[in-house]
Amino acid sequence: MVDIFPSISGVDFEGAWQRRVDVAIDDELTAPFISRQDLLAAKISAGRPQDLADVAALHEAEKHREDAQQQSLPPAPRLMKRRSEGQEEWLKKGGGEGF
Repeated sequence: MVDIFPSISGVDFEGAWQRRVDVAIDDELTAPFISRQDLLAAKISAGRPQDLADVAALHEAEKHREDAQQQSLPPAPRLMKRRSEGQEEWLKKGGGEGF
């Protein structure tokens, strides 16, 4: 099902049109969709229980996506990141004094 709204609470058309996301439907067809940012603004503005549940679900999905991206790093970059974080912590505790 596709919902088409002549206006959306919390979103101005000009800004939303500039931020739209064009999605390829097939090799010859694309369709513009509202951006994630504007979808969240519209759902928060509507304030209905289902909209607020959708907002929570979208935030949770984003958190899982970020976690998955972090875990998809090869072992070497993860090790370098941990090593860098460890060095920063060591320096905070005064381990770098006198150098």
